[in-house]
Amino acid sequence: MSHAKKIPESSREMIESPPSKRAWGFPADPVVRLMAYVSLGLVVLVLATALGVIVTGVASPRGPRSSAERQLMTAAAIAKGASGEASAPYVNALIAAGNLPAARVALTEARGSVSATTPVSDLDLAEARLLSADNDYAKAATLADKAMQGYVVEHAALLVKSGKTAADEKSPISAVGYYDAALVKAYALVKMKR
Repeated sequence: MSHAKKIPESSREMIESPPSKRAWGFPADPVVRLMAYVSLGLVVLVLATALGVIVTGVASPRGPRSSAERQLMTAAAIAKGASGEASAPYVNALIAAGNLPAARVALTEARGSVSATTPVSDLDLAEARLLSADNDYAKAATLADKAMQGYVVEHAALLVKSGKTAADEKSPISAVGYYDAALVKAYALVKMKR
């Protein structure tokens, strides 16, 4: 048996025997090789994610982190210097962001800057939303109904101003706020099981 490989007789010979021929750096065991590939893939994935976060600015605290924050920042930019009913989008954005105490303050300031003859349907709708967020559904339904009536009056005034009649209009109310108020009222009534 001259072709047979010599079997080492002692453990020292086994330790000192030359390794089998294989590519440098790749383990011979298939399980270890698979774990090495998976580890390398995970490292590449983590680095790619970190690069993506840096490039897109997701981790940057400068921008809004959610749609509610984006809406709040947009409304705050619009509301700078606004008073009265013009600050209603800002109040609505505060409510959407969940900052109810700041929404109450902004609503009080907006109502304080409105004259007695100015229509306040948007502010009534904002207050109805605030009351609904506070789970005061009875008052929310009442204020939403008041806002709907205000939008009807504002729409009629616009028709008179433009020289049209109600029969000329395709939809009874053109103000989007009317339908928003109807939804707030409907939500409040559902919550009161009415």
